[in-house]
Amino acid sequence: MNVTTEINNKISQMGGSGSARLEYLSPNRSLNFASGSNNINTAPPQSVTAIPYDVKFNDSVGLMGAENLFFKLKLNIISNSSVFLNSDTLENSYLPVWTFVETGTTNDYDTAIMDFSQETSNTKVNTFDPSRVSNDLSSYGRPVVSVTLKNLKTGNQYLDNWLDIRMYDSKNNPIDYDTVYVDIESDLIIGFHARNTKRLPVNAQVEVGREFLEYNNLTAQQLKQFV
Repeated sequence: MNVTTEINNKISQMGGSGSARLEYLSPNRSLNFASGSNNINTAPPQSVTAIPYDVKFNDSVGLMGAENLFFKLKLNIISNSSVFLNSDTLENSYLPVWTFVETGTTNDYDTAIMDFSQETSNTKVNTFDPSRVSNDLSSYGRPVVSVTLKNLKTGNQYLDNWLDIRMYDSKNNPIDYDTVYVDIESDLIIGFHARNTKRLPVNAQVEVGREFLEYNNLTAQQLKQFV
């Protein structure tokens, strides 16, 4: 056993450093020495209030600049109105119903028409209650949204292999999943870490609200990914 190698491995795992140049974070593989205006505790916020919503990151990290970049994703989802702009958003594992204001007959069936201006009263029509249309979250006891982190990379393996991207919870604990499920009022931190002293390009995307769920409808696997 190479004692020096083992000692260095333990130092790396415990967040310490075998280097006297603590200002260089890439050899340390640690956040403990992060300083400056952008660290895990002072990450600039990015607010999200409607879903689905994509946050794209195109930057660079390392070599004369910050070797760790952090952004705080502040979720305060108050509307799912933009769901209707994206047919790929799942709501409790179902795709939403799409309606179009048009007339005519298709395959012997008349096209359904939703008149939002006439469905506001509580008066029953032919013993049926009027439909209720809403884009808020009041019908959910505990609404949950998905957050997916994608490292789109640059296509250059010699650069991409040295860049780590991951999510952290509100207590700065690293998250092992690329997709998590969170309450609609949550904080997540996105970290970009250069593991080499060369400048590395960043090409990543965070997708918020591709899935829109009720907490009680989460599967066993989704519960494991709930933060």
